[in-house]
Amino acid sequence: YLAGERLSAADLIIYPIIMQLNRSAASDRDDTHALAIYPLAQYFPRIADWVSRMEKIPGYTNAYPPHWKTEKRLT
Repeated sequence: YLAGERLSAADLIIYPIIMQLNRSAASDRDDTHALAIYPLAQYFPRIADWVSRMEKIPGYTNAYPPHWKTEKRLT
């Protein structure tokens, strides 16, 4: 994870911020593409790997916002 081999507060604080930035960059608005972070795996592969590890945490799917589940995959 971000601060080592174990899940930490850093992961829980940073993950929603990264995902919100990624969602914004992936939107259809032209001005958001200037963020140059979408697709995340193309620009920041290590962060994309970290996102994948975060998504494997038990209970992740239960905590994921329901309205995000219908949108395209962002990593």
